[in-house]
Amino acid sequence: MTQTVWHAGYRIAINLSLDDLGHPDRPGLWEEIYKPDPSRPRLLRCMAIDDDDGTECPEAMYILVRDGLRIASHWRSGAKPHRNEGPKHKALKERIANVAQRAGFAADVEDVSADGTRRTDVLVGGGDGGPIGWEIQFSHITGPAAIKRTATAKVHGITPMWTVDHDRSQVIDRGPWNRLDKITDWRQVAGKQLNVRGGVRTLRMERCQKGFGPCPVKKRGSCGDWHGVWLAARGVYLDSFVAETAAGEYVPLYRPATTRRGGNYMWVTPVDKAEFLQDRTEVDPYAGVGTLETEPGDCQVPKPIDPRCHYGEPGKPATKRAPRDTGDRIAVGEWLTRAFADGPGVGVTDPDRVPDELVRLQLAFLRADAECERISAALPSSLDVVAGLAVIDAQQRVDLEVARAERLEVVLAKYEHPWWGVVANRYEADVRLRAVVQERVDRARRQV
Repeated sequence: MTQTVWHAGYRIAINLSLDDLGHPDRPGLWEEIYKPDPSRPRLLRCMAIDDDDGTECPEAMYILVRDGLRIASHWRSGAKPHRNEGPKHKALKERIANVAQRAGFAADVEDVSADGTRRTDVLVGGGDGGPIGWEIQFSHITGPAAIKRTATAKVHGITPMWTVDHDRSQVIDRGPWNRLDKITDWRQVAGKQLNVRGGVRTLRMERCQKGFGPCPVKKRGSCGDWHGVWLAARGVYLDSFVAETAAGEYVPLYRPATTRRGGNYMWVTPVDKAEFLQDRTEVDPYAGVGTLETEPGDCQVPKPIDPRCHYGEPGKPATKRAPRDTGDRIAVGEWLTRAFADGPGVGVTDPDRVPDELVRLQLAFLRADAECERISAALPSSLDVVAGLAVIDAQQRVDLEVARAERLEVVLAKYEHPWWGVVANRYEADVRLRAVVQERVDRARRQV
């Protein structure tokens, strides 16, 4: 890899380490070489195309941006060339827009601001909280670029929603985000339920005792009081999540860290957010952040023209980043603590009120159960299988196992909720929960 490349059409050497590429008279040169017209031949060539010693490198070159650096690579090297939007990106955009519209919300694909400084994959109209700007980020992006694009969206009155499928993505905790299961094929986007595995949290109060960890107030040992913790929410699916965020049933929250720079962005229910903040003002993480996206080359150090061919040379080995989304609980006792005698607080476990989280988990169970039934209905009959007239193929078995595992996960999350520990009669409480869920389902059907 190198930072110098030859343009065979203009017959000029391009220095990628310079802001103007070494040609201030060509202001649009970067856009031209980074996103070339596919109908034109490959005009970028190795600088050693005509060496003084008579050797020649015939390979074409392409441009890519890695960790904020503009570099050029031979087409036959191991690096991956820059590509435009892929099929799974397009499929997910269409699914989000369709789901939002079916739920009664306006959705615009590739929405561009009037001044041209913002482009949003899918802009979903919201309620009092304003529109949600869904940004699907399967490709690499630097942390500073994610922060500045988040700030740009906020300036335009949009709550960004970074959507990734990798736990090491640099957008995690750089703005409001969610993480889906790994998508390996664009057909997965159109043909199955998509679980939201990260970015959504539930507030709990836990007793500070042995096994809790160091007391967040005393910084050591345990105090015996109740401390707040944010747990990863379970039973959240993309389709319902699109509608719930637009309707304000989930809202963004920023919790600044006390032991390091930055903090945690998460989607939470309004009840949990109010319980956590306790009438305090939420920290504004966007204050002072520029609104222009980081341009490729912000991390460049000017270098002279390099005439050598670097084909076959090993590049800098990629370092494997630690996961940014581990799913671990986030202890927030320094923000929310109650004395042991006062109990965990009615805002979290009120026996006379069915928690919104349990309603969502019951709805998630109904969806997961319906998915199991759908897969089972497509299988050949057991009699035919026993008689050797039909066979259940390997993919059908995998799909059914995955669906059943997801259903079991939701069931466990439902019955591990602390509400069941404070109600007087679990059976009557379960009947109340089912009645609330049925009422919500009936109301949704009437609105269709």
